[in-house]
Amino acid sequence: MRKFGLGSAILLALLIAACGTDSADPTAQPATEAPPSPAATTAPTIPPTWTPSTAPNSAAGGEQAGEERTLPPTWTPRAFSQPTASPAPTTNPPTQPPRPTFTPLPDWCNALQALEAPDTSITGHPVHLRWAELENVSRYRVELISGTGMPLVSEVVDATEYTFPGDLFAMPGVYGWEVTPVDDGGADVCFAISNEIVLRVPPD
Repeated sequence: MRKFGLGSAILLALLIAACGTDSADPTAQPATEAPPSPAATTAPTIPPTWTPSTAPNSAAGGEQAGEERTLPPTWTPRAFSQPTASPAPTTNPPTQPPRPTFTPLPDWCNALQALEAPDTSITGHPVHLRWAELENVSRYRVELISGTGMPLVSEVVDATEYTFPGDLFAMPGVYGWEVTPVDDGGADVCFAISNEIVLRVPPD
């Protein structure tokens, strides 16, 4: 009997609850949950090992704005080498040969002149030369050159005359002679005198 009364009481309570729900105002709007406010959003927790980075130009840490950055003590400025221009090559001027020295001739050399010296002759005929004697010279070098430039005579004599033999003039042409005063060693002491001899074939 007691068990039946307890079950009836529970059933009655359920029915009353159901009826209470049906009696609610049908026009009432269901309650909506308000969106969470931004302030209610919980900020992410920063890890304990995170350290905020400092901007390069920040004035934090006791540095004043515009203050130059202190360089490490081991930093050494890099030296820039200046290009060096290579020296221009020096050219030595060519060595000039020494100028020949001129020794004036004594005045008595002007007395040398030909006294007998034909400028024409015929082939096979001897030619005789004679010149003035110099007071300080006793030797003379006599030379004869053919028309082709070949030396025919070169002889030093102690006289003031010389005869070229006729066999030296076998061919017609132009021959040249020269007389030069020399000292005992054969060196020239004055300028030479010279001239040409034109050799022709004798007429028939």
